[in-house]
Amino acid sequence: MKLSEKDYFAQNYKLATAAGKTFEAAAVLKLSSKENLKPIDDAEKDGLSIIEFDSAFAGTAPDEFDESFLAMFRESLKKLEGTGSVFLLKPLLAGAVSTEEDAENLCVLFYHIARRVKDCACVAGFDLSALDADVKRKASVIDALKKKHPEYVYSLKNKEEAAAIESEYPNRLVLY
Repeated sequence: MKLSEKDYFAQNYKLATAAGKTFEAAAVLKLSSKENLKPIDDAEKDGLSIIEFDSAFAGTAPDEFDESFLAMFRESLKKLEGTGSVFLLKPLLAGAVSTEEDAENLCVLFYHIARRVKDCACVAGFDLSALDADVKRKASVIDALKKKHPEYVYSLKNKEEAAAIESEYPNRLVLY
């Protein structure tokens, strides 16, 4: 199912849906290994969950993605469509993004994950709060994704970060 910017949006820094539901809080689901996707299956129905996982589960950019994990990840998400469960994806990076090449690879990684789950109507977007404190880095990830995925919403760390880039991404930034 193809989502639009009207399906999920930010309202007072909270995720809202076209059906009029606003999520005041989010549960965190942690994937401890790429083989154990059970936390996704146990997601709260009619709730918002942030799925935290080691970005290495998805592979490393630009050309070493773990397509097997991404396929299983997508299937787990697809099974929950229609339950009211909504997700933000939060890939956790092992190291710092210190070079321009690292920054480009980060964008490629997020873009590839998005590409693999693009038809999952329960995915509202990405949680970028774990990325380093450079709000410009977060904006570059959003820019890379919004070319093909303008429907996504992004969770940031705090209101200061959101205020710094809010004018560029109206109704797309949330805080949890």
